[in-house]
Amino acid sequence: MVLGELVNLIDLTIIAESVDSNCKIPSLVFIDNMKLLEYFSTNYKIEDGDLHRLCKIRDANIMAFYRNYNLKDKDLPHEYVFLNDGILRKVKLAELELGKDDNRISWLN
Repeated sequence: MVLGELVNLIDLTIIAESVDSNCKIPSLVFIDNMKLLEYFSTNYKIEDGDLHRLCKIRDANIMAFYRNYNLKDKDLPHEYVFLNDGILRKVKLAELELGKDDNRISWLN
């Protein structure tokens, strides 16, 4: 896979304008080769459902969650989260007193 050869990436975003059945990543195994990776975002479906490799990085955003995933959005590392307290806004997770337990955070399902 070409992604596994991009070992010096710090930020990897794979976004499709419209997600269809062809928007799939077989697995996140390629992340093991990316020692510098800190940020990962995608709306593609991870076919094997294993998101554990994302726990090693600073910020992971899976924008479309599927039932076969082994982790939920709240379980993934997040540097920033979206708060919904009347107006949706992006804030640094570390600045929230309750952290991931703040009930204003809009987690993806």
